[in-house]
Amino acid sequence: MKEEIGGEVPVGCLIAGPFTAATSCYPTEKLLRATRKESEKVHELLRFVTEGLKLIYKEFIKEGMLILLCDPLASGTLLHRKQYLEFALPYTKELMQSIHDNKGMVCYHICGDTTNTVADMATSGCDMISVDNIVDLEHVKNTAGQKLPILGNVSPIDYFIQGTTEMMEEAVKVCLRKAWDSPNGYILASGCDLSGNVPLENIETFMNAARKYGRYPLDPKNFQ
Repeated sequence: MKEEIGGEVPVGCLIAGPFTAATSCYPTEKLLRATRKESEKVHELLRFVTEGLKLIYKEFIKEGMLILLCDPLASGTLLHRKQYLEFALPYTKELMQSIHDNKGMVCYHICGDTTNTVADMATSGCDMISVDNIVDLEHVKNTAGQKLPILGNVSPIDYFIQGTTEMMEEAVKVCLRKAWDSPNGYILASGCDLSGNVPLENIETFMNAARKYGRYPLDPKNFQ
């Protein structure tokens, strides 16, 4: 990938965050239950996977890859904020520090509803935050956006798979309206991973809309 496109765009690798990695070792439903009943053992598991993730991240950073730390099971859709603060954020902070110690750059993404934790995510030490399409970008701008760049959040299903050209253009304009003036910068992006089922023409529509309405110098009249 680096040889083919590395001179045109950054190349990155999506790797699990600590809580999601833990569910690869222990069934999700049981792990969630254990956060209430056997928290010490959950921390033991999180310590184990965190040390493993440090080694994995390090190898990709050596290859010059941007790290996308994605922790979908740490979502507010599944975890209460108190659980996130105890079981996800401390290990994430440690991983962010390790990535930076190895001269890497990292974007932090959690799928689903992170409305109540996005401000906490901004304290993790990441370089930028990506949010899912169900999170309000204006809220993200007013919280995490005060500290670092934010990404998001055109719906992968509603617009990339099911949308028309007109729908995609409107979705892009909505995102720009809400976040174009984010204090530390805003990157227009999909709300989450794009499926292999997304027609290439829909991705092209998205890119064309970005060029049309987000062209520099920015003029808010273009997307009002």
